Order: sequence, then C-alpha cells, then structure tokens
Amino acid sequence: MIHSYVSCHFENASNIFALLRSVREAHTTSALFTVMLVLMAGLPLMGEEWPAVKPVTQSFEVDLGAAVVAFDLPIKSVEGRVLYRLFCRGGGSAEALDELGEGDGVNWVGPLMCVLNQGNGPPSEDSLLAEDDSPPWHIRGQFIGSDLVGACGAYPEFGLNRSFRLRGFVLRLGVKNLVRGRGGSPGRFNLAVSVEQDSTAKSARAERPNYLQPALGKCDVVRRGHDPRMCRIGTGPTAGSWAPCPKQ
Repeated sequence: MIHSYVSCHFENASNIFALLRSVREAHTTSALFTVMLVLMAGLPLMGEEWPAVKPVTQSFEVDLGAAVVAFDLPIKSVEGRVLYRLFCRGGGSAEALDELGEGDGVNWVGPLMCVLNQGNGPPSEDSLLAEDDSPPWHIRGQFIGSDLVGACGAYPEFGLNRSFRLRGFVLRLGVKNLVRGRGGSPGRFNLAVSVEQDSTAKSARAERPNYLQPALGKCDVVRRGHDPRMCRIGTGPTAGSWAPCPKQ
C-alpha cells in the first residue's frame, strides 16, 4: 500500500523505496511513522484529489532594462486559501539580483526566472516547475533572450509560450507584446499568467512537455519526445554529480 501511494505521486520513487526498506529493516514503528509524515506533507491523502485551484489570469509588465523586475502571483483554492505562489524575478543588473537573492536565499538569474512554491511562504529554489532535480535556472521557468526571438520564440513549450501541468491544474506563461531593444535582443514585454483547473494533471511536480529541448539557437526543427530526467547522484567525492535518473 505504501509503495502504491508513493508511485502515484513521484515519477522516480527509487530513493523513497530505499528509505522505506531501511526503515522496515530497522523494525522501528516510530521511524516509519515519521517517514510517512514526511512523504505525505503537502500531498493529498489516498483516494483524494489535489485541492482545486481558483482560475486566475493576470498580466505583468517586464522591462529587462530595469535593474530589477519582481512580481508574485498567489494561486488560491476555490475557498480563497493560498495554495501556491509564483515568484518571478529578473532585470538587467546582476548585482541587484545578487543582493535580492541574499535576502531571500534564492540564486536569481536574469533576465527573468520564475519559481512556483507550495504554500504562502518566502520564495525557494525548490520550484514545482522543475520536472526533475534541475535547479530553477535550468528549467522552463527560466527565460533567456535567445529563447524569445525567431524560430526559438515559436518553439513549443520552450519559447514564448510555456505550460506546466501539475497538481490538478495547468499554469501557462506567455510572452506578449515583445519589444526588442538594442541589438535586437528582447527589451520589454508583458508576461501573461493564467491558471486553470485540469483534472488530468496528477503529478506532484510539472510534467515533462511532449517536446525535446532545442539546442541553443537551433530551433528550426521541432522535435517531439521527452528529455531524460536528470538527478543528483553519487556518494563521497562524486556526491551531487548530474546523471540521468536511474528510472525514467
């Protein structure tokens, strides 16, 4: 029963299964109870659905020439309780972003980076937009200039328009009214954010899109598929090394 519950909410549960096995071998009921509390924190109980979100649509002005760009959007339940919060930070000053990051403990990377966190607390690098163990500056919540122009701007799910399906809803981020600055790079735009209920979105984190990530600047050919999920693995000197997850 434990294994089936975990499998419903984690794409890669091998590490969790190992933890459960170690607890079982220790024959400690209290330890097992503690593990189950950790696993169930923030997750719906068996047989229940994720809390339904209240649909919302909002547009934010983004000026990449400004020293700092900062805006948040709470995602609420239909009863009005804040379930998640979208944080977006960016701008043209790396120094200002570093100072901002020192205050809230997030390594903000320009020109624009968005993270989605559970609850109504401060921002965290543990973004629900991440499809694997990648940090938020290496996921689709990170916008860079070359992604937004030409063929790369039109590339599905990695260009101007991106969608994230998870926890019973779909979050859409769309770059609108793009105005280029000096040298043709993106200068300012509106980021359209929308949240809608989606009962088919079951994963705890964002599902992988049905398109492969294009190579930098090579977006002429749209490739369908799923990129391998990347995990931090290893022990000792290799602890934290990046490699494809053991189970895809």
